[in-house]
Amino acid sequence: VLAQAGEDLRKKLDVPNRNYQNYLKEMQKWEQQREVILGSESEKDSIKGLTHILSSLDSLPQELGELRENRKRIATNIYNEKCKLLSKYENLYSPVQNFIDEHPISKKHGALKFRASIMVKEFIDGLLNMIHQGRVGTFYGENEGREQLLNMQQEADFTSAEKLMGFIDKLQYYLEVDQRDPQRRKVNIKDQLRQHYSPIDVYDFIFGLQYLQPDFELSWLGKPLDKLSPGERGNLLLIFYLLIDTRDVPLIIDQPEENLDNQTIAGTLVPAIKDAKERRQVIMVTHNPNLAVVCDADQIIHASIDKTAGNKVAYTSGSIENQRITQLIVDILEGTKPAFDLRDLKYSILE
Repeated sequence: VLAQAGEDLRKKLDVPNRNYQNYLKEMQKWEQQREVILGSESEKDSIKGLTHILSSLDSLPQELGELRENRKRIATNIYNEKCKLLSKYENLYSPVQNFIDEHPISKKHGALKFRASIMVKEFIDGLLNMIHQGRVGTFYGENEGREQLLNMQQEADFTSAEKLMGFIDKLQYYLEVDQRDPQRRKVNIKDQLRQHYSPIDVYDFIFGLQYLQPDFELSWLGKPLDKLSPGERGNLLLIFYLLIDTRDVPLIIDQPEENLDNQTIAGTLVPAIKDAKERRQVIMVTHNPNLAVVCDADQIIHASIDKTAGNKVAYTSGSIENQRITQLIVDILEGTKPAFDLRDLKYSILE
């Protein structure tokens, strides 16, 4: 009995110690939970993280401005590297341009030019591939959005980094503010994008300048090759070939007058052919009197086919001075002598 009473007294005396130990354990748990709640500045959902974010809001505009300026500097550096490559193109093709500038024929007409420039390639398709044109924004609508971008591209000037940045600033503004809205409401870029694309993809495309490529283009009367009609394009390439190619091997040309007006033929093609025939033999198939006669052909070959005689083909050849050849030229290329005289009469009346 005494032993049991002593044990009960010891237990009563140990209660404060046990309570204290329990307190220490709970305190440790609470401290651990407190550390989790407080967290660190790098943990955005913690108190310290949120406090850091709130405290940095005041400096955020300045940091954002610095980041934007840094982004522009990177884009400018990319543009400058492309300009360096363009300079190499210019040096590479300068002998050809010098030849064109100094050649008597091309110098006289001044129609043929080589030009190195920064070309825009796949800009519209590249951007619209990321934009959902069924959502509110400046580029809403498949046709309307494409036309808006096309106008921006045509109005843009990419001849300097400053002008390029002006174009990018305008494009960014159009993405952030709906230009179709009279009140110019702001729109979120993220809300305008297709699935699987983010604003980062858009900014990387715009400032990465992959759509700007140094290029060297051949132009005719101020128009680049891709803007010419099929006839003008063929005429340009033929004239370029006639002037540049200095070989003396024979050259065969099939109907170079296709899709060309007589003024272009007489003004540009004829001089180039006459220049080429001074150093090489030129053989042409043509239905145009300017090329057959004005080019001072050394020999005219007329071909005829008789289908009633088993498709028999007969050839008549001779110089322009040959009476028979002259008659064939007038009949076939001029549409007979009466037609030629009638045109002459009408021209005289107009004069």
